[in-house]
Amino acid sequence: MHVVHLAAEALPHVKVGGLADVLGSLPRALAAEGVRATVVLPRYRAIARALEPLGEVRYRFAGAER
Repeated sequence: MHVVHLAAEALPHVKVGGLADVLGSLPRALAAEGVRATVVLPRYRAIARALEPLGEVRYRFAGAER
């Protein structure tokens, strides 16, 4: 099973309310049970800066690579 979480916030990158706490821990808990879990967040400036050391980040969405 593959669970995809779409949200506006998730720890450790962006936190405004309680949703960030849930999406910071729930995917890890699901993975521990053998469930593939992915979190999709908007490309906020803070997240983009955190990912800069990784270089270019590529992803597939609706069959098209971005």
